[in-house]
Amino acid sequence: MPEFSVIIPCRDAAATVPSALASLRAQTCQDWEAICIDDGSCDDTAQVIDRVARLDDRVRRVTIAPGGPGLARNVGALTHAGGRLIAFLDADDLWRPDKLETVAAVFAARVAPDAVFAQTLTFSDDPAFRPLPARKRGADRPLDALSVLTDNPVATMSNMTVRRDVFQHTGGFDVRLSRGEDVEWLIRLIASGAVIRKIDQTLTLRRAPGAPGAREILAQRRGWLEAVETARILDVAPSRENLARAEAIQLRRLAARALGIETPGTLALRYAALGLVRSPAAFLSDFPSALHTLVLIAALPLTPRGLRKTRLVR
Repeated sequence: MPEFSVIIPCRDAAATVPSALASLRAQTCQDWEAICIDDGSCDDTAQVIDRVARLDDRVRRVTIAPGGPGLARNVGALTHAGGRLIAFLDADDLWRPDKLETVAAVFAARVAPDAVFAQTLTFSDDPAFRPLPARKRGADRPLDALSVLTDNPVATMSNMTVRRDVFQHTGGFDVRLSRGEDVEWLIRLIASGAVIRKIDQTLTLRRAPGAPGAREILAQRRGWLEAVETARILDVAPSRENLARAEAIQLRRLAARALGIETPGTLALRYAALGLVRSPAAFLSDFPSALHTLVLIAALPLTPRGLRKTRLVR
């Protein structure tokens, strides 16, 4: 069996999954299988994957009824994977060519970890044609419940590799969550006592999210609250003061994202007000971002929708 089982959840990903698969096939470590879980796509995702599979028999497609990324990853990792290591790759993200080789070396160490993540860079389009922003994720932060709930240094599941038996032990992702399932799972991984190692290299390129809908923002909020509840149940929750700071930062980001939806006023204002109540200092800790968000919320009644959109790359 291969060393790596690469799990790629795909939902209407015909435009991006070819690039994701190309970055996988370009890896300097070739000891892998790719399990693409077609999560009820309505576009040509299946045909696109099948074309690659005809060229590379390490790539295969599994089709399931729509169930969200958590279910898709669970099906791939718990049912179909044969590799010792599970590496997740979202269909709109990319890997540096040395990603798997670098990760394999860490797992081959005399004292090997249970899971590994690295740094990420975010791009707004194909990085072959558009420069990458300088901001990195995952640098100089320990992976504990507070860091995950505040500014999740893993950033994207495309940045996480975990031993298959360890993933099985966690039970996989909470399939009730359509957003934030990664944060909730990370809390359970941390609570399990898993040894999680950080690699101080940029190995994953994360595509910036587009403007969300109100349902997505509400789902992100629910996912975060579920992660907090999991941390409390498993006795790894931050102190009340630290949790209030983390929540204020999360609410600031959701308020900023809410500015891009059709009717953002109530939702953006609600989250900004709640964030300021939870911890004014934390909400304003990134002062330019907070001020920008608050000014836009105040100006919403006078601002045409086309001018009020904002993108928060987090």
